[in-house]
Amino acid sequence: MIYFRADANENIGLGHTMRCLALADAFRSLGQECCFIIASDSGSESLIRERGYSVKRLNNGYLNMDEETKELGRILSDPEILYIVDSYFVPEGYYEKVKSMIAGKGKVICFDDMIETAFPTDGLINYNVYADSAKVEELYRRNDVPFPDCYLGISYAPLRMALGELPKELIINRKGANEKHVLLSCGGADPEKVTVRFLEYLRQNGSQDEFVFHIPVGAVNASAPEIRSLAKDLGHVVLYDHIREFRAFIRQMDFAVSAAGSTVYELCAEGIPSITYVLADNQMGIAKEFDRLGLVPFAGDCRNNEEFISGLMRCLHDLSSRNDLDDLKKKMQNTVDGLGAKRLAEALLKDNRG
Repeated sequence: MIYFRADANENIGLGHTMRCLALADAFRSLGQECCFIIASDSGSESLIRERGYSVKRLNNGYLNMDEETKELGRILSDPEILYIVDSYFVPEGYYEKVKSMIAGKGKVICFDDMIETAFPTDGLINYNVYADSAKVEELYRRNDVPFPDCYLGISYAPLRMALGELPKELIINRKGANEKHVLLSCGGADPEKVTVRFLEYLRQNGSQDEFVFHIPVGAVNASAPEIRSLAKDLGHVVLYDHIREFRAFIRQMDFAVSAAGSTVYELCAEGIPSITYVLADNQMGIAKEFDRLGLVPFAGDCRNNEEFISGLMRCLHDLSSRNDLDDLKKKMQNTVDGLGAKRLAEALLKDNRG
């Protein structure tokens, strides 16, 4: 059994859950059964069950993982286990306790985006474009922690799979040859209210060239009512509640704007010329490295920046007017092949059984 320990809510967004779902889909394609373990205040249960996975809801909140180990002992009873943790709130001693309760039955794996703490796990996943094996080795050596199996770099990026055809309501009906369709992806929670700020900008400044903006509204976005109100009579804005076949959906886009999370890797895999920005410190390295590689221009930090939206629009206009877009698309797809989820699942299974 593959267990995922990941949460989602308006404070931490959907990113942890979404990348675990992408990896779970890959495990399922390899014949493995998966189960998600979530905190009492996690808002992801319906989304996970909709994808066909079982869910175990704990009694503790997402910030109190130290309270859940006794309950985990009753859940993790299978003869063969792979326990994958995706959380920034793992307390000291947690991994040791879980490793002890599944000793001889499997391994404990963690997603670690920051590489700042030497976690005592059996495996470590960091698929960031700037992942550095030397940094990991030095961190574990300095802290005298046994070196884990490492799954580092873009080749292990667990991106959502393109599983099926788009439903009719998600197929874009292009009205003119000059129309440019743009994805605005601000994450599941959008804590900096970028969507609201963007729509306010459009209301004040009117239509932008031939851009039509397609905006998913995350399931844990507390600003959803305000977003719907602002977009109500904007003819060049389309809102979406939930996009199941996301990879197939974004293939229709001419351009995209996205926070510097997993969606940027998906946009590269599909060859969609994009702009990125950061809304959290852990995204800065991703944004700067994609910009340095000449793949995705960086529009800056959206926090405490009143000029952010106007600067973002300038970047989008600049990108749309480039004459090397075909070359850029090829470069993006050559960098991210989109097969990381299955590659990671296969490697984890091999090492767990080895």
